[in-house]
Amino acid sequence: MSLTFAPRPHFKSSATTPGTALPQSELSETPDGFELFVEMPGVTRENLGVTIENGLLRITGKREGTPPGAPVLRELSQGDFAREFRLGSTIDTGRISAVLEQGLLRLTLPKLPQSQLRRIPLQEA
Repeated sequence: MSLTFAPRPHFKSSATTPGTALPQSELSETPDGFELFVEMPGVTRENLGVTIENGLLRITGKREGTPPGAPVLRELSQGDFAREFRLGSTIDTGRISAVLEQGLLRLTLPKLPQSQLRRIPLQEA
């Protein structure tokens, strides 16, 4: 799924390993930009990549296999995955930041100054 931040979100995702569940995401808008949260349980910093090129934010990763032994029940996904988010022209791509903490990837996507809401004061006539 791909996500365009302006005018409204739209998703595009892909899994590079068949049967791999894509990480779930949540997007919220703030006055200064957007916050994108992506669930990454079992993914380490070494197995995670975040890149941006030509307005396309790409998150790639790999969930390691389950512990040795014959699984009796398998619900945990494993393998490679990729999520892509198409950024609108309102995002300041040079100031995007990412933090992985306790299985949750948080990306801060600041708006360009000219894209932020600005109140225009009314003058006396």
